[in-house]
Amino acid sequence: MNSRERVTIAINHREPDKVPVDLAWTTVTSITYPVHDKLRKYLKLNPDLQLQLSHIHQWTAKLP
Repeated sequence: MNSRERVTIAINHREPDKVPVDLAWTTVTSITYPVHDKLRKYLKLNPDLQLQLSHIHQWTAKLP
């Protein structure tokens, strides 16, 4: 099951193979820049991806 299928199943109130996780893909969900970077490195999720700072005062991260 890919991530898109997993989210669709969860939105339709069915049980996916594992819980979908949103790591600040939208401006509605957010995680601070340093935590997002450390979590991505820990989970080995595309370490070459450069994050952008979406909100200077809250230090929230966004993907390019």
